[in-house]
Amino acid sequence: MNRTSLEENIIKNNATEVAEAFVYQFLVALDYCFKLKEGETLYFECYGDVSISKEEQIEVKKYKKPLTNYSENFWKTLVNWLDKNFENNHYKKLLLLTTQNISSYSKLTNWNTLNAEQKLKRIEELIKIITSEKENQPDYLNILK
Repeated sequence: MNRTSLEENIIKNNATEVAEAFVYQFLVALDYCFKLKEGETLYFECYGDVSISKEEQIEVKKYKKPLTNYSENFWKTLVNWLDKNFENNHYKKLLLLTTQNISSYSKLTNWNTLNAEQKLKRIEELIKIITSEKENQPDYLNILK
């Protein structure tokens, strides 16, 4: 087998990104282990990506594409959190950690500078925009209608 066909085979079967995402998630969990307070428990991949009992639900995502108004990982994370079968009352906050840059066109720009009330208003604005559009929407956004 010549080098070119070997490289093509490696690229075709490359699982590096999946492994990197898992390592990233593991490093986040490890970092939070050092922040645990007396009586807290860290759960890894039990109730979500990383969960701190009575404190935080942390979803860890590794994506290359910019975070936009329509990003699947943002909406699926939010919908999972609000699912009637998920007991979110065990946590004080939901945190989405992502490697993505936020698109300059996104309503999520400056998200980290907003307070809780402003974040809720921004989400409501996004839902209004998304539900008013009728065509070319990804299937996962049907949950908002």
